[in-house]
Order: sequence, then C-alpha cells, then structure tokens
Amino acid sequence: EVIDAIKADANSENFITITALGSGDGYFAPAAMAAAYHTSPVLNIGEAADAYDTMGKAATWREYGGDFYHGCRSLGHLPDMSRPSLELYGYEFTEDPLKKDTVEFIKYVINHPPLDETFAHFRETGEWLPRQFPALGLDLKLTWMSAINEGIHNMIANYGLDLDGKEAYLFVADREEDIRDIVCRAMTGNNSYAGHIPVPTAAFSSAIICRDILYPAIIYANPGRDVTTSQLMNFPDGRQWATNDGKSTPVYSSRELKESFSSHGRFFEGHCVWDNLLERYNEGTSLCYYSGHGTGGSGISCQYYNVNEQFPHNEVNHEHLKDFNWWDAWRGYMYDSPQTHTVRWGKFTWYNAKEPNLYDLIHFKWVDGLFENLHSIFDLWMSCTTQAHYGPIVYLSHGAALCFGNAGTGSCPQADLLDDSWLRDMCVNGESAGESFSKYVWLHQRDYTTLDPTSIYGTSSLAVTNMQVFFGDPTITVYNPGWIEPTPIE
Repeated sequence: EVIDAIKADANSENFITITALGSGDGYFAPAAMAAAYHTSPVLNIGEAADAYDTMGKAATWREYGGDFYHGCRSLGHLPDMSRPSLELYGYEFTEDPLKKDTVEFIKYVINHPPLDETFAHFRETGEWLPRQFPALGLDLKLTWMSAINEGIHNMIANYGLDLDGKEAYLFVADREEDIRDIVCRAMTGNNSYAGHIPVPTAAFSSAIICRDILYPAIIYANPGRDVTTSQLMNFPDGRQWATNDGKSTPVYSSRELKESFSSHGRFFEGHCVWDNLLERYNEGTSLCYYSGHGTGGSGISCQYYNVNEQFPHNEVNHEHLKDFNWWDAWRGYMYDSPQTHTVRWGKFTWYNAKEPNLYDLIHFKWVDGLFENLHSIFDLWMSCTTQAHYGPIVYLSHGAALCFGNAGTGSCPQADLLDDSWLRDMCVNGESAGESFSKYVWLHQRDYTTLDPTSIYGTSSLAVTNMQVFFGDPTITVYNPGWIEPTPIE
C-alpha cells in the first residue's frame, strides 16, 4: 500500500532505492531521504535473498582470485565462456552418449541423475531428467551476474515497479558489510542503471546523499566550477577496438576528452604532474578524469618531476636528463626523450613500472592528507581496481559528489573508447551519468539486464574484464556553465 501510494504521486520517478538491514547500522534513514527526493519507495535487499547471497559469493570469489601483477589487493575475474555452457542450457545427446567426447560426457554425468535412470526416463517420456548436482561454474560470470539482476528485478516486478523505460537504482549500504558493489555492474545495461552509496556509516551516507540532492545548488559554492581537469597518463592514440556490433573504431582519447571537457565554455586544464593537479583539486574543479595504472588500487600515478633527484643512477645512461624538470602538460608524453618528444607529441603513451618509463605514485593515504574541500567534484577513473579499494572513499570523504571507475581490470583502448562515448553524452548533451554510461554497455560488455546474445557472446565482451561502478546518485549530471544560479532563500 505504501509503494502504491508513492507511485501514485505525479512526481514519482522511475527510481528504485534499495537498502540493507543486515548490519543494523541504520542505512534505511539516508536511503529514505534519497527516496523522498525521487519520490521512490525504499526496498530491502533481503527480499531478494538469492541475489543478495550471490553478490557475496561473487565478491568473495573475486577477492580470493586476485593476482600479483596489480598488487596484493587485486581482484580476480569470474570465468566466462564463448558459447552457452552446460550449467545453463543442459547437454542434449544427438547420438550414442558413449561415443561423445569423454570430457563432455563426464560433465553430463556430473550434472544429471544416474545414467540408467536417465535413459529409462528418456525412453518412457522422450525427455531428459533435470540435473541433481550444482552447476559446474564454467561461466560463473554469466551465471552469477544474471542471477543478481534477475533476483533484484523480480523483486521490483512483484511490486509493480517494472515500468516503461530504464529503472535507476540507488543502493544505500556499506559495500563491505551489506551490499557488495558488484551490484552496480549487474544492474546496468539497456534496461536499467545503478549507483551505490558504499560508505561504512549512515552519517557518511547521509552526507553524500545530501550532496547529490543539493548538487544543482551547491555547485555554485565551487570556485572552480567552470574548470575541468584530468591526469592523462596512459592513453591510446589511433589504436582500434571492435565493439560487439562488429564495428572497429580508432580511439583518440586525449583529444576526445579535451573536446568534451571544453564544451559549453568550460576551461579544460589538464595535468600530468601531481603538484599542479593537487592545486587544481583544492582550488576547485567540476570534473576530473584520471587515465593510467590503478597501481593495485593503492594510489594515483603521475610523472616524475626531476629525474636526477628520483633516479640518480640514471645519469650514466641518460646524462641529458640530469637535473631535468619535466613539463606539466594536459596529457602525458614519452618523457625519456625530451629532445624529440614534447608535450605536443601525439602518439600512444604508456607509463610503466620500468625505467625510464617509470611513473611516480602518490599513495591514497597521502592523498587523503593533502586534499582539502573537493567542492562536489565528479571524479572519474580509467584504471585497474581503484574503485574496489580506498580511492573513492577518500574522494567522497573530501566532498566528491560522484566517483566512477573500475572495480576490476581495465583495458586499453576498449575502456577508453567506452569512456569517450559516455562522457561526450554527459558533458556535451547534458545527460545524466548513469543514463549516458548505460547506453554503451552492450557494445563493450555483457548486458545482464537484457541477456542479449550480441552482448553476452560478443567479441568485445569476451575480451574485457571491466567492472565499472558509480558511487553516488546515478541520475545527476555534471555542472554546465549555462545553468542559471539559484536565488538564495531569505
């Protein structure tokens, strides 16, 4: 009755607010505030118990499956398959089963009742008996992610909340104790999109939700609201990527980003030196995009300032770099050859953990100490694992309104192309962050909201392991200098 009354209001949006009661930490209160703003009901994730359980299993699997390349806090990738697997579609015999491939035959036996019982039932009915064992897990990515989406979607459908158009979800609960952030990936595609308030207290959640609700007004307290910035360390320049529709596109991320971030009269001020970027952060900016290594989710990379101070042993091999102060620039460049490669050098750039292509690293514990008020910035990342760890919590605690990025491994140039597309829609066309991003998911990744085979088994989907998430209200869009400043209430 409560839900029906809320949805009967003419101001009600196609918005679903979901919280968790598991920890007992009171997240229902800030969730209700977000829901009131959108005239939305608040649902309990416990009503989608199977989906809730599957989130925990998937998140645990990824945590235990991490690798050493990206650091000890790296996350693993759920296994997937390039064609329908046995646990989803069964295995139909078209000839004598004993003549089939031995491995396939064993898989069938594991997933089905005893053979004599199976054959007897088939001779009588013409149908195979259903399996009695758990799924093999050959495509856990599809099995678990689709189960999360299905469970949550069924919950809202049972309340009559599956309306025309895309649903926007906001999950409000700690990502460690209650709702795992993997839910954002499962619920984003052509049928819906999602954001998460992932922080560990109800008060912190309330602060972020207030910031998002009031964003169109409080952005005017940001002295750098007309400025956009970036830290473009690694980026493609002309490399192509084939999306699931079969089209190959050359990716020119630095120029695409510069164009989007300069739209509507914004001043784009890019950096690759930390000191200058930090100054811009603290002075104020409406939007920042970082592209580079996730460094195991431990910090933000930047260009070394003085080679002689940082690498004294390089003087023999790189005498011309002695006491050389590298230029700050709107994008990174091949810094090991200043005679030929300047800040205008336009090729693919890739910093790495090997001299002389070595990047500097500012750990998030130092970032936390150096940050002041971030003035409701939109802070966006193309990096590996960063959003799964401390980074976004640091940015949100210093006043960010929205954080976006990979809670898994990114890939170049695929993720760059995806970000170029949705950032253009948000910055140039004024669409919301979640809506802009969701339109392009099926071209690059599996779309668990539709299970369209084009996205499930597309060449791009099977080549990437992205796990992009939005931390904040996904329906907000970045400030546009064309907005009209609100009149203060006396």
